[in-house]
Amino acid sequence: MCHDYEGADEWFRKYARKAIELEDSTRIAVALGNLSAYSYAAGDSLRAVTLQKDAIDMSIAVSDTSLIARNYLNMAALSINMERYDDARHYLSEARPYLSDTEKEGHYYLNLYVLSRAEGDTDAALSYLRMAIESYGKGEFDRDLLDCYVRLVGILDEEGKESERNEAAYEYFKISERLSAEDVSLRLFGYQNEIIKNKDIEKEMEKKAQRNYFILTGASLIIILSLCAMLYAMKNASAMRRKDNELRRQQLINEEIGNEVRSKNEVLEIKKVEQYKTERLIDDIVSGLNSIRQDIKDAGAREKLLHMIKDVGFSRETHRIGDELGKYVPVFNSEFFRKLLSDYPNLTNNERRLCALISVNLSTKEISEITRQSIHSINMARSRLRNKFKLTGTTVSIQEFLSKYN
Repeated sequence: MCHDYEGADEWFRKYARKAIELEDSTRIAVALGNLSAYSYAAGDSLRAVTLQKDAIDMSIAVSDTSLIARNYLNMAALSINMERYDDARHYLSEARPYLSDTEKEGHYYLNLYVLSRAEGDTDAALSYLRMAIESYGKGEFDRDLLDCYVRLVGILDEEGKESERNEAAYEYFKISERLSAEDVSLRLFGYQNEIIKNKDIEKEMEKKAQRNYFILTGASLIIILSLCAMLYAMKNASAMRRKDNELRRQQLINEEIGNEVRSKNEVLEIKKVEQYKTERLIDDIVSGLNSIRQDIKDAGAREKLLHMIKDVGFSRETHRIGDELGKYVPVFNSEFFRKLLSDYPNLTNNERRLCALISVNLSTKEISEITRQSIHSINMARSRLRNKFKLTGTTVSIQEFLSKYN
């Protein structure tokens, strides 16, 4: 009680050695129990449990029911202090059949009170504490009663039961009168130490709960960050696949456009060669006809031959005009014509040709020179186009209207 552990250890060992010398099994069991209590007070809980189990085995071997009950009760108290509540209930259950006197019965109910209090069952704790007071009240156990009333005052004060608390305090006062002032102070001091110990246990449990919370929070953050990283990687991979697909599609389009350009260039080269051959042939024909015309004496025949030479020349000029027109008129399967004819499928060939020339910013005069049509005819055709495009009465030009198809 005075925390002189070295002195207590010395006297406990002397008691144990004397019990062994006397070969008194009952006293050896008592010695083991005392050494267990000392070991726990000194902070060696593992040794305390081992010695108390040995004390139980020894008391069972000598068939001392009173000693068996005491050792089971001590083991239950030790288990409660170590927060092994299931073990405590087991040892209390084992002690129940050996409760041969009111003191041990009081100890039994007091242990149940402490266990219920530790588990947070206030109603059960209050009930067991009253049973302990009833048991101790049957004998002269003033110190135990004083301890119980101190506990009772505390729990009733917590529950706000003022009248019952005052009654318990009065009973405490009557018992304390019977005890010396020193003994009362010692009991109060022990109770104070128990309160401090319980608070330390609560603080340790709070620290443990905080550690578990931080561990759980950290693990959750790691899982969340891992999932975010996976989603980000999957999103990037998907974006890269889309980008690669777009690049491959663009490459295929570029290759297709390149093939189309090469094919058109080849066609243009063939046309140029054919045009050159055609013009050479026409030049040869015109030259030959002029030579023949000079040798003919008949004036009528010469006149007819002259007309033939002019027709051939006109044919060559018409061919050149068609080639010049082809520079401005896109092929009829171009994107421009596909869009235009999708909206206006009833356009005539001349109107389509006029649309193509207007779309490349050629003036009416330039169109007239290319098509060999009068300016008046071109203006009439433009007027018809405005009607078809429903531009009459607006300030929108045909060229502006056609720009959306380019």
